[in-house]
Amino acid sequence: MKSNELRFNLLVGKFLGMNSQETQDVIEQLRGHRDRLREVSAIVDGQHPLRRDAKERAQSLMKSAKEALRADHERMSTVSGQNSLNPTEDAFLRPAVHESFSHLQVKWNSSPSAAWSSDLYEAITDLEFSLRQLETPQTSEG
Repeated sequence: MKSNELRFNLLVGKFLGMNSQETQDVIEQLRGHRDRLREVSAIVDGQHPLRRDAKERAQSLMKSAKEALRADHERMSTVSGQNSLNPTEDAFLRPAVHESFSHLQVKWNSSPSAAWSSDLYEAITDLEFSLRQLETPQTSEG
């Protein structure tokens, strides 16, 4: 997302009356996705080739991370799923999960490589972008 999208999301959120509990729930969901991906990244970044145990651990974690993102992505991709989202989920969670999920192109059962590191970096960045929007106190625009 770019700065215009950020401003739009913030305005939509203010207009639709995002509440603090909704915001906290979305922050926790985004952090969960981000932290799962960071755990994989910590194993694979700069460590090629990996020892067998590290490779198996990274693959297992990648599988779990991708499954969690896929589940949220699929849930929010249907018409009924989109209609069930609160304003905060629609403005912040849905786009972050979509972007992050689309950046994870590597197969979880492939050998961790530089492509893994690249995909993980992009996916984590997508999630952190939305997190920063929600975690940063907003000043009123006048």
